[in-house]
Amino acid sequence: MARFTNDASARRPARRSARVTRPSSAAPGPTRAHRPVTPAPRRAAPTPLRAATPRRTRPARAGLPLPVRVGLVLAVFVALGTGAYLTWRYLTRGTQARAEITSAIAAVAASDDAIVPLNEAVGGAIGSMTPEQSAQVSSDADSAYEQLEEGQGHVAKARALERYLDDRGREVLDALDATILAREEMVEAGRQIVETDASVAVAQDALGGAVSAMVEAGEKVTAASEAAAQYALYLAQSGEATVVDGSVPVGYEDEALALLSQATDGLARAKEAFAEADYTAYESCLESRTEAVGLMKQADEAILDGDFETASTALASYNEVDAKASDLASALPASTNDVFVEPYTAKTASARSAYSDATERARDADAKIRAYQGTVAQVTAGAATTAGTGATTGTGATTGTGTAAGADAPGAASAPAAGTAAGASGASSRGAAVMDTPANSSTTA
Repeated sequence: MARFTNDASARRPARRSARVTRPSSAAPGPTRAHRPVTPAPRRAAPTPLRAATPRRTRPARAGLPLPVRVGLVLAVFVALGTGAYLTWRYLTRGTQARAEITSAIAAVAASDDAIVPLNEAVGGAIGSMTPEQSAQVSSDADSAYEQLEEGQGHVAKARALERYLDDRGREVLDALDATILAREEMVEAGRQIVETDASVAVAQDALGGAVSAMVEAGEKVTAASEAAAQYALYLAQSGEATVVDGSVPVGYEDEALALLSQATDGLARAKEAFAEADYTAYESCLESRTEAVGLMKQADEAILDGDFETASTALASYNEVDAKASDLASALPASTNDVFVEPYTAKTASARSAYSDATERARDADAKIRAYQGTVAQVTAGAATTAGTGATTGTGATTGTGTAAGADAPGAASAPAAGTAAGASGASSRGAAVMDTPANSSTTA
């Protein structure tokens, strides 16, 4: 261990004891006194110091942990992907909804293929539809129902995608609902009108046949009267008689009674087909005419048997009953159609009102559909109107460009033109009525 001492000499470094000597052969170098003096360079005057500006220091950022930064990046990508998906979905579903609307419009237009003939039938004359035609119209109405149900299905699918539609798309969906419902009501009301019209047509034919049989029976009665007069002339031997057989007038009377029986059957068929009509006048006239012919036959048979007293009594009764039958015949309607106008109008009034109201609603809804489609596709009425019927015509194409029934909804059918009565029988010729006014027109006789 070193020892420490306070001796100053011990702390001083040792002086070099040996001197450094230069060789004698070397030239002596300059000494400190002989070294050249180089002047010191002049220092430039110091420039004044500028005031020190404090330096801005940025606060140190706190760095986010790596998982957080990765999570944020993923969240941004997810948000962008979700937005892109939602946009694609919105556009795709909107396209699907508009396609369903187009299909619904096409189905409604296709239903008009059946509604147009129905509209023409509704606007026709009373009794203008035969049972066969009525059956065809009813079959077409069933087809229209199917088309409308198909259209309603497309509307329902579009409704499920309604949030992807704009206001115009939602408005046309409401319009399609309205026009489909209106057309269904048109079909139902029109079917009732057509069926009633077909019943009237059957009743008209049956009543017309009954009246024709009554007319022909009257001709047989006239022939029997002339034959009976000739036979009476023969019996009296007061002149040359053309009838010498008493059974001739009886034969005419049998034919007359057979025709009157046919008339009775025809009247019964008319009542069965359309019981709402009042056939009382025809029934009373037919009964009196049948009774009169029976009395005439009784008198002629009595003459043939030589019982002139019975014949005289029967002829007296015949004259009385025949006068009554003539009065009843003169009171018959001028046309057989007249008995159908009032009951037909009353029976179809509710259906015609419903048909007209439904047609108006369909027209209003179709106007909105046309506004949605523009001027290219037209689903509803606005086509040419059939002259004299008030019914529109057109075809409902599957492209939605068809025309619908009901541009001018027919009101109550006008009364058929009056026929002419043939003698006392009232035989009719059925006249054809035309629609001369549009919807809500009143019935004219």
